[in-house]
Amino acid sequence: MIETAPDITTSISLIAFIVAVIATAIIAIKKIRSQNKIELLKNSQKQNDIKALEVILDTFHIPISDLTQKQKYDIAIKQLTFKYKRLSAFLWFSGIMAFLLAVLIGIVLLNPKETNAENHSFLFDKNTPFEKIQEQYKILILPFYKKSSDYQIEERLKKRFLELNAERGLNLAVKLISYNNDIDFQKAEDIGKQYNADIVLFGDFDIDAHKVKLCYVIINKPINELESKGGTEYVKLDGVSDISQGYLQEDVEDLIYWTLGMQALKKKEYQKGLEYFENINHTNNFTIQELVKKALIICYIKTTNAAEIKDLYNLPNEINKDSNLYFDLAYFCGQYLNDNELTITLYRHNELNYGSYSAPYNNIAIAYKNDGDYLSAEKYYKLAIKQNESALCYSNLAELYTSDFFKKYDLSEKLYLKAIQLDSLNPDYHNYLGNFYCLDSIKQYDKAKNYFLKSIKINPNYLQSYFNIADLYSEYYNKIDSAKYYLDMAYKIDNNNSDVFYNYGKLYQYHSRQYEKAKKYYTKAIELDGTNAIAYDRLGDVYRYNYKMNWKAEENYRIALSISPDNSSFNNSLGILLCDDYKKYDEALSCFQKALSKKDLSNLSKAIYLTNCGNVYINQNKYSDAEKYYLEALKCDSSYLSANYNLYTIYDKTGKYEKAIQYYKNVCQINPEYKFILYVMSLKLKQLFKP
Repeated sequence: MIETAPDITTSISLIAFIVAVIATAIIAIKKIRSQNKIELLKNSQKQNDIKALEVILDTFHIPISDLTQKQKYDIAIKQLTFKYKRLSAFLWFSGIMAFLLAVLIGIVLLNPKETNAENHSFLFDKNTPFEKIQEQYKILILPFYKKSSDYQIEERLKKRFLELNAERGLNLAVKLISYNNDIDFQKAEDIGKQYNADIVLFGDFDIDAHKVKLCYVIINKPINELESKGGTEYVKLDGVSDISQGYLQEDVEDLIYWTLGMQALKKKEYQKGLEYFENINHTNNFTIQELVKKALIICYIKTTNAAEIKDLYNLPNEINKDSNLYFDLAYFCGQYLNDNELTITLYRHNELNYGSYSAPYNNIAIAYKNDGDYLSAEKYYKLAIKQNESALCYSNLAELYTSDFFKKYDLSEKLYLKAIQLDSLNPDYHNYLGNFYCLDSIKQYDKAKNYFLKSIKINPNYLQSYFNIADLYSEYYNKIDSAKYYLDMAYKIDNNNSDVFYNYGKLYQYHSRQYEKAKKYYTKAIELDGTNAIAYDRLGDVYRYNYKMNWKAEENYRIALSISPDNSSFNNSLGILLCDDYKKYDEALSCFQKALSKKDLSNLSKAIYLTNCGNVYINQNKYSDAEKYYLEALKCDSSYLSANYNLYTIYDKTGKYEKAIQYYKNVCQINPEYKFILYVMSLKLKQLFKP
């Protein structure tokens, strides 16, 4: 148990509580006596006992001369009743005060926060979670072994991180909280998720050997290759003062620098990333060592010229001659960063040296696709296939042909079948073909189901196909029970999988309309994986559209964006909320433009985001600006209803009735139900319109 010194608040509250309890007891006794006197008086009246009556009246100092017997009884009853009611009020008041003081004492005792360096107690922060939205790297420190408080290890750790934060501007948030039970890795992970931490630190203390080591659990891993649990080597307690120099937690500090550096690179802040990576000096983690080397070279390439790299990192010969290094750097960019241009440049640097190796061509094609250059992507997928007919390359090219740029669905189907022919025992390709048959342009749902079932037959633990069949039954067959059956099967395979609970939430939100259950499952998905951004986004939708809790919706949208800042759908969700409900038009427009910045959007997605840009202006009665966005949206997808409807509204309001009629007809053609809604909206339009 962790011992904490009682503070003055606790002492005063305890004394007041005791006084309140004693007062309550005294008042209760007096109330009982008063009640007994009333009963006695009533009995004396029945027995005509004048003596008892006179004793009671004398108690209240009431003169009894010249009073009839009835008057005496009436006065006595009135006085006793008044006293009884007054005692009842006092009893309630003292009882409530005792209860409130008991609650106050409980709160104080459950949240110890006193410290006294001389008595070796802890300075605990409030036992409240970190804010989810903040961009800081969140470090949660738990108590070490129960007797280690004599060495103030936790306080030294906290002080060290706060000093680093101030000296180097690391944007850290640090909490040291109280916890009274034994801690292992699983318990630390559970607490870390509860507190929204990025990393949890706790201690493993060897009393006999007088040694201590620092253990950590990474809650939100920057890359999957990192081990989520680890610890430093044991050090003698005589050397614990070296914590202030960072010796005990140097591995943890390297993890922090690595995480912050990767966050900077993903934002294309290469100079800031360079500063973080250059501080990594101690790690024994081979994976991080190799990745840091690549990250540093990337930063040098982006922040210096080739001549300076020689002095800074002594690697010009490798960069000029070693095509494998370029390949590794390009793979690093494609895997971890959002810089498609740099990825393509690095891959193509030694393109002639790849020979029959197809992977570089395939990865170049992926980068071109992400950059919106579909023709170049097609070229490099074909080059990859020419070098080596791999199922992966055929499948990737098949997916490319389903894009709005190509729409070569027949050819896409053949390529998926070719991939299956080359690797028939890989469930991925059967699943991909199932997704193909679900496309709005294909709608061959029975075929889709068969291929999903084939992938499950190959690998009964292949969860993605269970999710896809559930979507198929709920969205296209409208068989909710069948959809739930497949999700239940996925749950039996892995009941700790965040995506399983996310898919339950989606089913209950969109198809069963059981919003409380949807909220529950999305929350569980987030609890299992704090980086499940789409679960945050969908939970935001539940709060906004079904519970009308806009502040909770905004919180979840912003968390989703903090995890995946470039996601177009998440930016769109926040933009709609800001535009329609908060009237924050500038920020909303920025969100929609960020959504549009992604280069591989479908035509429908472009139409949606352009229309929402127009909505920012139509809400401000800026019809000319809104019109431009709506017309641009229809260039992407002429059948998008909202853009047609809003143009009809603009032209109706501005008196351009010929154009209004044109878009009125478009809307009714897209959705005939609108004919009855829109026909009476404008009397002038009604007079002009001739069906």
